[in-house]
Amino acid sequence: MIKCILAWLLLTLPVLWSLEEVNQRGLETLVKHTDFVAALWLKNGSRDCEEVASSLETIEPELEKYNVQFVKIYNKRYARSIGIREFPSLSIYKAGDMSIYPEDVHKADAVLDYFTKQDVLQLPDNIELVDRDSMDRQIIENEYIAVLVYDQHTKEGTKVLQNLETIDDEADLFEIRFVRIDDEELFDEYSLISLPSIIYFRNRLPVVFTGDIFNQMDVFEFLLLHKHSADDDEEDLDSVELIDDEQLGLLIEELPLFVVLFYQGEGEGYRTETALEEYEKIQIQLVDRGIFAVKSNSSYFSDLYHIHRFPMLVYFEMGVPTFWPEKETLDEADAMLKWIYHTQDSDHIEEVTKDTLDRLVSTTDHVVVLFYSIFSEGMDKILAHLENIDDDLDEKEVLFIKTSSIKALPEYGVEQVPSVFLFRKGIPAPCPVSLLEESEGKVAISIFIILLLIVC
Repeated sequence: MIKCILAWLLLTLPVLWSLEEVNQRGLETLVKHTDFVAALWLKNGSRDCEEVASSLETIEPELEKYNVQFVKIYNKRYARSIGIREFPSLSIYKAGDMSIYPEDVHKADAVLDYFTKQDVLQLPDNIELVDRDSMDRQIIENEYIAVLVYDQHTKEGTKVLQNLETIDDEADLFEIRFVRIDDEELFDEYSLISLPSIIYFRNRLPVVFTGDIFNQMDVFEFLLLHKHSADDDEEDLDSVELIDDEQLGLLIEELPLFVVLFYQGEGEGYRTETALEEYEKIQIQLVDRGIFAVKSNSSYFSDLYHIHRFPMLVYFEMGVPTFWPEKETLDEADAMLKWIYHTQDSDHIEEVTKDTLDRLVSTTDHVVVLFYSIFSEGMDKILAHLENIDDDLDEKEVLFIKTSSIKALPEYGVEQVPSVFLFRKGIPAPCPVSLLEESEGKVAISIFIILLLIVC
């Protein structure tokens, strides 16, 4: 009996470990429907090819764990038509795009190491499709991973995938992995209300996104806000993330609301250390309020915003900065929290410098700008009237700012102040009636805003 079992195993194991052989049509079909395909190109009658195939067959089960479909093909004519001249050769298809394995195909361990690298298995501008085993493995391997659970055969599934692929690279910039899975069993397992849904794992602990899944920025904001809410210990939970220039630039361009503490470096004296310690105390309260908190020692952005006194707390809303009062010291968490809440709740139109104005006009589709002078009569009434419509413009994603910069006037063709301009993709359109004539000014602004809402 034992001899029979051993004989059966000897006959069966080579079959279990052998690579699937495909023809040209089979490979093209596989590439069309599979994110990752490894193809071993062989030549009939070649002993070297057969030895390589036998060697690489041993790593096929491991590659399968990484969602890599490993096959072999004997077709010299087809191989040469796509640029393969040597045999054996190994190629990998990522979302249909082929590249050639650059090392020695005779070394199975090196091949396995190469094909399981994170950058090799990263799809260009595409969220990786995984199965349940791969999802479970990646949840263990990645500190932060968002899983899109969807039905890929529905219109909603197709639409949400197209929307979310635009933020895949942005999430990756903050070391948040993004994958997708078509598995209906997850619906009940994680008590999902509907499909598509997003399950966000932080240190393996899940939280389900409950906002508008078709709104990329809502999803991105959710991923950032909840990134550290499941950190392992209290020290990590309170730690504010240090970001680089690329990350900060992305937040300014994309995130509606966040705060950043600028400082020159750790160990730069009592004031900096105190500010950082107090700032970290309020991170949880800010997250509860929907405000993402970070810190930065970027000299580039410090110079860009003319920050010369450190540390400096800056509140960003729609890319517009509001600066902590220079006369106040950053040494109390309660004072920081009170100032941030007050800035968030206030309805005032943000004041910007000329440099910030230039950047917003050039990078924002629709910007309304009030050019004014602090010495103009009746400015309090004009500002009160304009601030009443600020929230209405926010709902239409139209930025409303003001500037008292004298240098900006000639550059933007402003002949008198106060004046209101609408910039559409950088092109200015002035309000034609003087704001100093109170009754006409109110009518003019109302008409101007109505037109604005129509064109936007």
